[in-house]
Amino acid sequence: MSRDADLLADAFGPYATGDPAGAAVRWVRLVGLDRERTRDFLTRRLGAPERARARLELLERVGGLLGMARNPRMLAFIADIDEQRLRAAASGGGQVTVADLYRRLISEWLDGERRRGGVDDALGLTPLDDLERAARYLARRLWESGEPALGADALGAAADILTRLGAARGAGTSGRRETARLLGAGTLLVRDAAYRFHFVDHSVLEWLVAREIADHLDPEHPTGRVRGLLRRELSPLGVEFLCDLAGHGTARRWARVVLADPALPVEVRSAARRVRDHLDRLAAGQGGPEQRGDARSPEPPAGGNRP
Repeated sequence: MSRDADLLADAFGPYATGDPAGAAVRWVRLVGLDRERTRDFLTRRLGAPERARARLELLERVGGLLGMARNPRMLAFIADIDEQRLRAAASGGGQVTVADLYRRLISEWLDGERRRGGVDDALGLTPLDDLERAARYLARRLWESGEPALGADALGAAADILTRLGAARGAGTSGRRETARLLGAGTLLVRDAAYRFHFVDHSVLEWLVAREIADHLDPEHPTGRVRGLLRRELSPLGVEFLCDLAGHGTARRWARVVLADPALPVEVRSAARRVRDHLDRLAAGQGGPEQRGDARSPEPPAGGNRP
């Protein structure tokens, strides 16, 4: 067993085995919700079957939200989104984007997890920005690997990053074991029986990857730090995330520069072509749910163990 696998076995083992002396929290297995159970939850939350049906139909038109809603905890966040914001995102009109909704959902999830006991209270909560940075690191590792799930080595490396970020601020740290547990339980990941981790939904992975690309999308240096991430093709929803997160003007300029240079790598030119086509459809008033395609995960998106 590697050092990091041993670390995670040590961090999660008491919860998995049900050892009451070693466990600080209980393990709960989340079962993915089917459409009927999702509708039942929304009926209770919204107060009427008609409102629940309408909300389900609306979720089908907004990116990957219906897939995310299979996770019970994520559904609770989704159910609280203002209906007008959902309709605005579904229309593709630009006032509220699907990327905006994901930004809010991901921030609320991460903030809720860190407040749910992610670190020792005496040391303070891990800053939300640090936790998102760790989630983006994990997303990049998973995306570039091409694998369906992350192993213990990635969690261990991300734990080291969080520890270094805390040390750079002069803050106390909760220890590598506790940090690894926070990452495994609090960064939008679910765990399988082999201690491998995948994101709660593939669309969450794509949003995090698109955010990483958008932060480094530079028309002056068109390949820069994005080439590795562009070797794997984004879904139509991922392209939409990228354009909205980078800004349409920046994305169009980047695509124009890339497509004007036939010497650039084929995967970068392919991504630029898809960015250009997406923006052209929006300019022609053809944006919206029918253009987004699917961003489903090859792994079951809502199952797995959560502490």
